[in-house]
Amino acid sequence: GPITKAREVEIVQRLHREDQQKREEESMKRKQEKEAQEEEIRRLAVRKQGKVRPETFFRLHLDRLQREETLAEKRRMKEQQEEKKLKAESIHNRSTHNPRV
Repeated sequence: GPITKAREVEIVQRLHREDQQKREEESMKRKQEKEAQEEEIRRLAVRKQGKVRPETFFRLHLDRLQREETLAEKRRMKEQQEEKKLKAESIHNRSTHNPRV
């Protein structure tokens, strides 16, 4: 049967909570990965004598920045594709003005 307004609100709220939870989990995962990468950079940058090799640290830092930029670009592309898909599938996309209304 038809979905009641209350049921529709319930569904939207549930989907919103699930999306928020997913975003928080992804954010935590990215934060943990970043911390692990930074620890790896520190570990690799230190010689046996404990001296830091700046060229190693700098190279790894640039690699991390490049990786983050690549991931951000992929995220933007995916969001744009989803937005285009939603617009293409929108019921409002094919509607026309009705002067009698």
